[in-house]
Amino acid sequence: MFFSDIKAKERKRFFTFLSIIVLTLFNSSVLKTLKDSVISSQESGIEVVHYVKLFMVMPFSFLFIFLYEKLNSIYSRQKVTYIIFGLFGLFFFLYGTLIYPLRTYMHPSVSSIRALKESYPYFKWIFVAYGSWTFMFFYLFAELWSAICLNLIFWQLTNHTMTLKQGTYSYVYLSVWGNIGLALGGAATSFLFRSVYFSFGNIFCFLNVLVTSVVIAIIFLYYILYSKILDPKIVENLNVSNTSKKKKLSFYSSIRVVFSSKYLILMMMLVFCYHVSANLIEVTWKACLKLLSGNDSKFASYMGNMHFTVGIVSIILCEIPKYLVKKFSWRFCARLTPMVISVFSGLFFLVLYNDSLYFVRNYGLLIVIICGSMNYILGKIMKYSLFDPTKELAYIPLSSELKDKGKPFIDVFVSRLSKAFSAFIQALFLMIFPDSTQITIANKLLYVVVIFMVVWFLVINRLSEKYEKLISQNNKS
Repeated sequence: MFFSDIKAKERKRFFTFLSIIVLTLFNSSVLKTLKDSVISSQESGIEVVHYVKLFMVMPFSFLFIFLYEKLNSIYSRQKVTYIIFGLFGLFFFLYGTLIYPLRTYMHPSVSSIRALKESYPYFKWIFVAYGSWTFMFFYLFAELWSAICLNLIFWQLTNHTMTLKQGTYSYVYLSVWGNIGLALGGAATSFLFRSVYFSFGNIFCFLNVLVTSVVIAIIFLYYILYSKILDPKIVENLNVSNTSKKKKLSFYSSIRVVFSSKYLILMMMLVFCYHVSANLIEVTWKACLKLLSGNDSKFASYMGNMHFTVGIVSIILCEIPKYLVKKFSWRFCARLTPMVISVFSGLFFLVLYNDSLYFVRNYGLLIVIICGSMNYILGKIMKYSLFDPTKELAYIPLSSELKDKGKPFIDVFVSRLSKAFSAFIQALFLMIFPDSTQITIANKLLYVVVIFMVVWFLVINRLSEKYEKLISQNNKS
């Protein structure tokens, strides 16, 4: 029976958390489709994503962590939650109602960008990004939505309000059943972008307003959670720990705390390896998909279908990750994600660069898209079902200080740093070979993926030793 492990007294809290993660992942699904579509549109190109991650997402992630730490030192955790969600809601509302409709007046002229590209061919993709700078800011906020609102605010609150025993089943339930939101978001975007009655721009603006409405609903649920459901003593402790002078460390002091812990360094390496490996493969697959789809609406509709499939399959297989986490070791469960990605990314690169195979020779790009889609779907299922729960479980045995300082740094800054690093590698190849595209540099990226996969397995082995040791110490005390 579903949710049979959830005790009666915990159900109100659990289902409120579940409602929040469903809505958060709904927005995440919609925003992923929109950011991928707008960044790879005919006005820009998939290659510019590397420069956005490198020169915008990376520094702004650093800025967001600084802002988050500053707000935490001034306001209660509850107020900080409302402020952060309010900022996101305001941006998406303004983008959908004002910025995107007026983008042609804000972007530089096509002729000026073309002249810059011809004058400085080695930096042409930087000029392409500059030519669609409002798209870059949308990509930034869409990219930070999951990192800030899900990985940081949501999971940090669950870590502080659940015990390790509760987390072993609750985290899997939340991660898996939260995919209802992912499926609904994917279905909505796929359906709307298949419409022949509305343009890509009209649907894009409507979905931004829809995302804003969902943000308002999430803020309301957090209000209910803090004021009506959580134990007042827990809420008081959370808010006091935020504003206590004893806990008030500078941002740079927080970084020193993180790097003083070998455990957190391994956590950073774990997150870094996942994002670098996944990003190197994913961008190449999307470049192939964009080439096959031909226009923005078809690309967006296909990506919506991908998110819908990930959500539905994750829910259908929901009992499997729960069983694995309960019956097997943390190390075994953590290894499954890189194992699956290694196998299917290898298949993707095999068909991409081996046209001697019968299916590749006869079906060409289509078979490449199918293999890439399989890797994307299974990789995301593993991330949401096992990678995220095992990562969150690894935070629970830590002290409150290490949780509060380590999680924001790892889940926001390190995750963006890893994507910026993968973007740097790809941007470097594109600059060294100015006539190359994302697809033509993929054979070089394969070697980088292999290196990070090996490091990923080594990190899991070392981290699992420290995790088991810490659990044993906590049980004795």
